[in-house]
Amino acid sequence: MLSRRAIIGGITSLLATKPVIARRKHPQIGGGDGGGGGGGYVAKAVHFGIDVNIMPSINGQNVGVDTSKALSSLWFRVPTGSISSFPTLWSLRWTDVQHIFGQEIGGVNDTDISTFVVNQALGQTVRIDSPDGAIVENQWYNLLSYGNYNFPPGAKTLVQYLNDVAIGAITDTLDATTILFSDIIQQVTLPASNVPLEFADVQIYTNLDIDLSITANRRLFISAAGKPVDPAIAVAALGNPIILFSGNNTGFPINQGTGGVFTLTGALTNATTSPSD
Repeated sequence: MLSRRAIIGGITSLLATKPVIARRKHPQIGGGDGGGGGGGYVAKAVHFGIDVNIMPSINGQNVGVDTSKALSSLWFRVPTGSISSFPTLWSLRWTDVQHIFGQEIGGVNDTDISTFVVNQALGQTVRIDSPDGAIVENQWYNLLSYGNYNFPPGAKTLVQYLNDVAIGAITDTLDATTILFSDIIQQVTLPASNVPLEFADVQIYTNLDIDLSITANRRLFISAAGKPVDPAIAVAALGNPIILFSGNNTGFPINQGTGGVFTLTGALTNATTSPSD
């Protein structure tokens, strides 16, 4: 069933063979279920108030060659009063206007977390939804997801981890299709709902294979202690993401990825807490 918030304002996301270690076209990361920690890294978090968001200054850059795979990791916190609005955390649309990729709260239940890709024209979607009650206000979460979408319904790879725990069930009505994750980023909205939300270290990759059931791969983003890992660690292992928002209120809106320049609307402030606390 298509989420009632998967299309917001017209703008607003196994493997069939053996598991593989994360790789970006060529190199492979060392195997095994490794530990790891934050290494002293302290993530800076920002607060988006009402009418504050980040969107492209112009259409972004062409961001890759593979057209069906996407990985996202972000830290988020829902302040008091925001969860009842069922916020969409972010949404991303390429110049392939059929498809919207994003993550939201309350897609099926009231306080679940969902990753989805929707074909707006055909009313088809693939999504993974956690049980109700997964999200509460005023708590930091890491949401890590990966999908390979170029398979028929029921055969796609789609997983999400909430604070390092696999969570959710898949609903898939999306036809086998090549989603143009390699096309030009047309619209990104972070956040994609007009309610206060807080974020740290938002990272989106395309054009890679990664098996998140392998602990070492999740340790690129979340430590064994449940804390943020310096995004430079993932960049060194996987290559450059298309989106990397990280830092305080002045640095966060500057995309450190390859997906183009973005514009901040409104006043972004520093959050009073951090997922590293």
